[in-house]
Amino acid sequence: MKKNNSGHTGPGKLATPTKRDLVAWVDHSHIQHVENATRSLLHRDIVSARRIRTGYQYKAQRNYHGLYAFAQTGQHIWYESLFEMSALMTLDFTANIQSIASQPMMLQFTSGKVHYPDLFAVHTDGRQVVYDVRPEKLITPKTAGEFAETKRVCDKVGWAYELFTRIDPVVKANMEWLAGYRHPRYRPDLPTQTRVLAAAESPTMFRDLAHVADEGSPARGAMHLYSLLWNRQLTFDMTTLLTTYTNLRKDN
Repeated sequence: MKKNNSGHTGPGKLATPTKRDLVAWVDHSHIQHVENATRSLLHRDIVSARRIRTGYQYKAQRNYHGLYAFAQTGQHIWYESLFEMSALMTLDFTANIQSIASQPMMLQFTSGKVHYPDLFAVHTDGRQVVYDVRPEKLITPKTAGEFAETKRVCDKVGWAYELFTRIDPVVKANMEWLAGYRHPRYRPDLPTQTRVLAAAESPTMFRDLAHVADEGSPARGAMHLYSLLWNRQLTFDMTTLLTTYTNLRKDN
């Protein structure tokens, strides 16, 4: 692999413009693969590829790089901005993910232009989904064109394509709070889960369920509820801020 000063690691442009769309990735043995964008890619292990791009780093940059602990898979997934971290957290919370990767591939379109999709995930139902992440206000005609070309290539391959452009601030606040309890240590034991979920067959106030979860320590009971909410065994209206007066119910 090679790294250039634009923050890309791996191949640059693959070829002069042709009538072919190309997909490139680097496997864990550092072997570079380049293939035509066809349905045969559905059978390639691209989700396990090495990250093909490192991102820009410069003095006083405003975006934050980091690693997100993806609870569903146990992976640490690199992100290039806090907005991208929110996208990862949203997928971790709302989708059923088998494996996920950050920037594992490069697309070269027939025009010769290249694009690095932000995320690629294999869902538990077998769907393979390419994600681009960009705040709505930062989408320009140029980037909109790149996203349209990316969707065209995804359609050829058989990948789904989704564009993450916004998140409701209240939903984000609730999700970030619950994410603090995604570690298995906060998960209640089976008898406690059974007791809480039975009580939540009908809407029940958070503070009352916390006593059901742990009568001797409602604070510990609250942590169990946060875990059950993160794991979608309990639910509530995410567009309203979670408080001790929020009604929770079993998620069917």
